[in-house]
Amino acid sequence: MSGLKVNFHKSMLVGVYVAESWLLEAAAVLGCS
Repeated sequence: MSGLKVNFHKSMLVGVYVAESWLLEAAAVLGCS
């Protein structure tokens, strides 16, 4: 994680205990890098 330097939409995913691969896929769907 990049700490405070996160996209707002991506920050909505932080704190949810899911697989990193799911986070990356969800971020791609949301348009986050």
